[in-house]
Amino acid sequence: MFGLNGQSKRRTDGGAVKLRVVPCSLRKANDFVEVYHRHNLRTARDGGKFSVAVAAGSEIVGVAIVGNPLSATLMDGFTAEVLRACVLPEAPRNCNSLLYGACRRIWFEMGGRKILTYTSTEIQRLRRKEETKNG
Repeated sequence: MFGLNGQSKRRTDGGAVKLRVVPCSLRKANDFVEVYHRHNLRTARDGGKFSVAVAAGSEIVGVAIVGNPLSATLMDGFTAEVLRACVLPEAPRNCNSLLYGACRRIWFEMGGRKILTYTSTEIQRLRRKEETKNG
């Protein structure tokens, strides 16, 4: 559904798939979030300043949407917030880190000075539970 150029989505030789950051429209990023995010919906009016995706081979495996901070006190024109970050459960490791790093680099190239992100307490609880289960 979110492949690039209709190409094959998986390597058949068992080799590692290289991750890369690719452009993504806000509408397509919101479509991805709507389908795959476990608790968030689309951003309001498909809003945001920009969005990016991470691809593994020819398949989009994650997206991030950056926009104005939700807190009006932080809206100084130089601060942005990662409004949504969403990766597939089977996505390769470090996809979130790749997305957050790309968002930061892009925002700073646009003249921004600060970028914010938040992790919900539910996600933190699930991570602790998984860590306890694995070791």
